[in-house]
Amino acid sequence: YYDYGFEDGVDYSQMDQDDKSRYYTATSGVADMYQNWGDTGWNGTTYGNDYWSDWSSTDNGSYWSDYSYDTDAGYYMGGEGDYFYPTDYGFLKDDMGSFYDMSGNTYEQQKGSQNGMWKDFFANEDGEEFYAYNGNMYEWDTKQNGFKQEFGGMEFVSDYWWTGDYDWDSEYGSWNDWSWEESEYDWGNWEGYDESWLQPMDSGEFEDRIGTFNGTFEEMDPEMDWSYLQKQSDYVVDELLTTVGIRQDEVARYEAAGEESAPLEEAVGTLNEVLGVSQEVLAEMDVLKNLESEDLMQIEAAVSTLDENSTVAEVEAVEMDVQKLEIYEVMRAMMDVQNEHIDVLGEMTDVVEGMGVVEQYYALADAEVPSEVDGALGEVNTSMDELIAFRDDLSAQYDEMKALAEEVRMSTDPAFVEEGLVELWALAEEMEGMETEILDMTQTIESDGYMDTMDEYVDNVYMFAQADEMAAQVDSMHEEITAADEVIAILADMSIDDPAMARAVDTLGDLADQGLDVLDQMEEFLGSDSVTEAPELIADLWEVMDGLGYSAETNMDTIVSWYGENTTAFDSLPAEDQTTVEDMMSEWENFHAQEIDYSMLYANYDLEESDEWEDFVWEDQNEYDAARIEMANAYTNLVYDDSIDFDAFVAEIGADQVATIVREVTETIMVDIAAEITEMEGQVGADTLTFALSNANVVGADLMESTMEVYEVIDDINIEEAQDELLHENSDLQPYLVEMEKLYEETQGTLISEGTYEEMTEVWGEARILLEVGGTEEEFDAVNTQLGQLLDENTDALIHEEGVMFADVEGDEWYYNYVMSAREDGIVSGLKDSSGELTGEFNPEASITNAEALKMVLEAAGEGSSSGNAGDTSADGQWYEGYVAQAEQMGLSDLGDWNAPCDRGTVAVWVSESFDLGGENYDYEDAFPDVSGGSDSGHYQAVYEYGIFTGDSATGYLRPEDEINRAEVSKVVNTAVETAGMMNEVTENLEAVQESLDNIVIINGTTFMEANRVKSDEVSFFELLKNFFSSVFSF
Repeated sequence: YYDYGFEDGVDYSQMDQDDKSRYYTATSGVADMYQNWGDTGWNGTTYGNDYWSDWSSTDNGSYWSDYSYDTDAGYYMGGEGDYFYPTDYGFLKDDMGSFYDMSGNTYEQQKGSQNGMWKDFFANEDGEEFYAYNGNMYEWDTKQNGFKQEFGGMEFVSDYWWTGDYDWDSEYGSWNDWSWEESEYDWGNWEGYDESWLQPMDSGEFEDRIGTFNGTFEEMDPEMDWSYLQKQSDYVVDELLTTVGIRQDEVARYEAAGEESAPLEEAVGTLNEVLGVSQEVLAEMDVLKNLESEDLMQIEAAVSTLDENSTVAEVEAVEMDVQKLEIYEVMRAMMDVQNEHIDVLGEMTDVVEGMGVVEQYYALADAEVPSEVDGALGEVNTSMDELIAFRDDLSAQYDEMKALAEEVRMSTDPAFVEEGLVELWALAEEMEGMETEILDMTQTIESDGYMDTMDEYVDNVYMFAQADEMAAQVDSMHEEITAADEVIAILADMSIDDPAMARAVDTLGDLADQGLDVLDQMEEFLGSDSVTEAPELIADLWEVMDGLGYSAETNMDTIVSWYGENTTAFDSLPAEDQTTVEDMMSEWENFHAQEIDYSMLYANYDLEESDEWEDFVWEDQNEYDAARIEMANAYTNLVYDDSIDFDAFVAEIGADQVATIVREVTETIMVDIAAEITEMEGQVGADTLTFALSNANVVGADLMESTMEVYEVIDDINIEEAQDELLHENSDLQPYLVEMEKLYEETQGTLISEGTYEEMTEVWGEARILLEVGGTEEEFDAVNTQLGQLLDENTDALIHEEGVMFADVEGDEWYYNYVMSAREDGIVSGLKDSSGELTGEFNPEASITNAEALKMVLEAAGEGSSSGNAGDTSADGQWYEGYVAQAEQMGLSDLGDWNAPCDRGTVAVWVSESFDLGGENYDYEDAFPDVSGGSDSGHYQAVYEYGIFTGDSATGYLRPEDEINRAEVSKVVNTAVETAGMMNEVTENLEAVQESLDNIVIINGTTFMEANRVKSDEVSFFELLKNFFSSVFSF
């Protein structure tokens, strides 16, 4: 209202006209001015045919409010706003020269004019000029020429408008950061754009947009996209269910035995918690998959309604919905992190249980926890707290992402959708960063060194509590060795003519004496009331016994075989002696079968949980007996028959006994991996066992473990079963499936190197998913190509790195294990080509040069080569110069002519000298019929006594001047390492241990011992030798 010229105290309420010819009427006590409208009879509401109400004028009459158009005066009336003189009838004009007409409550731009229309604008930055938005209509407000900042994309009728930030410094204003187009809009170049927004989209651009939409749809397959993650979650859930079942059974077994089960119960609780989270994630994946399918269907339908007549606004609206489909890609990334996180949580239970077992064992032993152990346990507790905190943070982060994703999905604001997706990806990256930290932390906790330390603590404290039982076992071993000594004395007095038998009896006697010496020292250890400050010394004693046991077993086999062929030789003995010998021979002969008995218990009763064998009860005694007999027979046949068919052996024992047999193959190689094979079934178990048996002396634990990692993945693959469904959907996959099956068979039939198993495991995992959920020809071809390349790389790695494979060394040849063992020990590497690269061949039956034989002998003896120069100038600059120099320093005999073929006598002398067999002190006793004496005869006698050279099977000849081939030298050096090297090591260890014992300092308690050394109170000395110390195979 325009208030004009009133005087205080003057009542204008009844006045029609003032003294200045201004007319008023009373309206709520305020005088409204009427001026220059001609008719003084105006009644305040109606003038002629036009309506006038609540209007006022500036003093120059330029602005008018709320009045209708008068054809005579040329004024206009509106709803709420400022109006100015028009230049043309029917239009309003702003102060920038833009014209508008009034159509209902909507103001539209005058055709042919410029500068745009006004949409949902409020105050400008100065708060002086603004427009108002009312419902879906734009109405004139009391100010003019203003623009709203950060316009929010409101609707005008049914159309979408732009959004952005207004630039007040621009002459006409500009709009930046459009929601759908990353470009700057120049308000000054807007000409007519408001109309084009409601016009059909350019045909070329329309076709491009539709093509983009359809391309997006083609790339999306919710069923397949989610199936991969769901398969992962299904696998995790199944594994957790299995693990929970196993742990619950263990808890029940502990409780039945009256043992503390708290650590296991805690592990079960953690597993159940993880299982619950995993099941929730799996269920949520199903919800998201269905939601994505519904959204995709609706958006595809919306796109199908678009045509050449669709406006820009309609196309842009659909494009925003297409953009929102990206939400599901983000959610899948989040779910992948969730799966990895669940896997980490499952692994945490092993740490929890390990920590609990350590604490439990110290409590059971009533022992004070050492400071270093206490520190390690504290570190575990701290790490566990951090892992749990990370888990909570990750869950909170996921909840935030889930809520934001739902907001983006439901939003109709293009700017919010775009910004929300950017924020979602940023949060996803943060989640991945958190997951990386958790994985790094878990890897640190579960690192080999750390877990080995924890295992050591468990072993030590457990043996602390078992010291009394161990002392009783040592007493029992004393009695057994004493009994064995009696038999050895009887055999020694028989004056047996067979050199090998006589040597075996003498050697076994020496071993028994040394064993008694070691047991005396153990009794001294265990009989004290204190714990040694140097617990490693007891381990040294067991290491000595390892060597004694290995040599004892070899000689036991010799004696048993001779006894079986010469039973009549014992007829002249007194009856009592005959009975003593017969009983002992029977015990020795049955030794291997008895080992199976214990190995079955070992495989079915987890020693890491308890070593109390007497508490173990086989559920079905008949089943146990039958299995034991079956395995014992197969095992005995294998030991005493070098021509055993491994595949037949596997078939005879059954793949379900893989873990048991592999544990018996060789404890030092297989003990770390046998537990992993326990879960293997069918062909994969049989294949693993075959490799284990074939390569017992050659394949290390790491190589076997890497092989099994791949086998466990491919064991879940059934190409034949999958191909029917796949070919039904796409018959073009036939050649790719055939190729994959060939690659599967090739993988199943080879050892997998440490350098390739991780990638091979990953690629076979991808192949498994393709077989389960389907894939394109390109995807199958890519996987097949990768697998083929990896198998080629694996072959190279086996030849050049692992050294367990020579193309010309067949597994059924007599020298196979000797050659492979030599390669494993670094004694041989195989042939090389002209460029120095290994060829993968050994040429076993070829003659060997003096240089090559010298290298093998020195490497086997642990001497290696010298960095100095050789005195023999013929070796200058040659690959063997270092070996020649080393031989000269050692004073070896018969050196020279390095490229000439080597003979048997030379190798015998070098072995005797290099292994320090004392050949120079031996008197020759006609060990070989074709050698009567000479300067080297003492060395010949030494290698005979040690069983390194035993002569031809038919004649007993040494044939010292005959050439020796590469395979024969491999056998010689292997035998030297196993017999002479072992005996020398035993002697050295005995001396070292005795020296340490002489200086031992005793403190409170008893000694620590290895947890798996003792298995029964009723085993014999020779059984204990095997159970404690060595492998039973001697290929």
